This record gives sequence, C-alpha cells and structure tokens, in this order.
Amino acid sequence: MKRNHMTAALLSLLCAAALTACGSEPIEPDTAEVTTATTDTSAVTGTETTAGTDAATTADTKDTTDAKTTASDETTTESTEAATTAAEEATTAAAEAPATEAPAQQTEAPATEAPQQEEDIFKVLRIDGSCADYIAKHTNYQMREQDSCLVVGKDREYTYPDFILRTVVENGNERIVEIELTNGNISTPNGLHIGSTEDDLRNAFGTLNDELTFDTSDGKLEFTVANGVVTNIYLHK
Repeated sequence: MKRNHMTAALLSLLCAAALTACGSEPIEPDTAEVTTATTDTSAVTGTETTAGTDAATTADTKDTTDAKTTASDETTTESTEAATTAAEEATTAAAEAPATEAPAQQTEAPATEAPQQEEDIFKVLRIDGSCADYIAKHTNYQMREQDSCLVVGKDREYTYPDFILRTVVENGNERIVEIELTNGNISTPNGLHIGSTEDDLRNAFGTLNDELTFDTSDGKLEFTVANGVVTNIYLHK
C-alpha cells in the first residue's frame, strides 16, 4: 500500500513536470533573425561610418593640399616680385650713377728710328781714322769698353746690326783699329761678303794664301772660310 502511494506520487510529479515543460515553456524570439538584423544594422552603420570618415579625410586632405599650394604660390610670387624689384632698383641705380671715366692710358712715344746705315761703310770708316762723327750720327749700337793692352788708354767696341767697330782711345783721341762684318748685308769694296765662296775669293785676289789675308787700299782684309764658304771678314791695319 505504501509502495502504491509512492508510485502515485512519482507519477504526479512526472505529470506536473511534463505539463510545466509543455504548457508553460516561455516563447523566445527568433535569435537568427535578431542577429541578422543586428548584423545588417552594423553593416549599414559601418558603411556609413566608413563613408563619412573617407569623406572627412578627403576633405581635410584637399583643404591641407590647397592651403600648402596657396602658401607655396604666395611664397614664389613674393620671391619673384622681390627679385624683380631688386633687379629694377639695381638697374635704376646703375643708370643714375655717374659714368666712371676710364683712366687715361699713357701713349708711349714711338721709338726713335735709328738713322739709316751707310751701305758702304768702307767709304765712311777708315782704319786709323776718326769715327766720332759716324758714332754721333748712328746711335743704334751697344758699346763695351775696357783697358787697352796695346796703348795707355781704352779699347772700345761698338756693335752695330751688321758689323762691329773696334777703336782705341789714346790721349783723348779715338781712332778705328778694326772693322768686322757679321752678316751678308755689307760687302767689301771688291764685292765680297759673308756667304761668298772660295772661288769668289780667287776671282777677287787670284792665288789664295794660307792666312787668307790680302792687302787693299783700305787696309788688310782677312777672311775665315768653313766648308768652302766665307764666315768672317775683318778689315784691320
């Protein structure tokens, strides 16, 4: 009897539990739909947010770029205007400044031309003769002087472009002792000059002696020959 009561009690509890489970279960909203709606809302919100952010960023970037470009343009314009103004001021100052006169250049006096040399110096200069007039007239020479080893006096040497005139100064008197031809511009009275050949000498004097020295009315003519050509001519006492 006691077992029957317990069984009945269990059945009663099971029934009650069953009823509670079937009839009293609360109705829950469709989670999937809610989640989908939420997701859709988030997607829309996210899209709108992204679009808004992009638009704001683009606007800010454009404003910044425009500002920098404007500032750069203004700086460039100011620099150009400043450079132009400086150039114009410099040009104006240069135009207004008085012209500086260049220092006057000193004009060198033309060199004095040497008197034309006598073509036949043997008619003007004589051995043992004076050369004072000739030297005074023909100043295109270089003079060297030293103590004489022949007389008590000085030996002088006047070097002209075509010949050398050697003199001796004794007791205040200067006389010619030698004339040396140094190039072919001057010829002896018989037509011989530096560059003449041995055949020319033979034609002028006939037989040639070893010294190649010949007596003339002007003095002794002495020749130096190398390889058959006259290289030096001296007239002396």
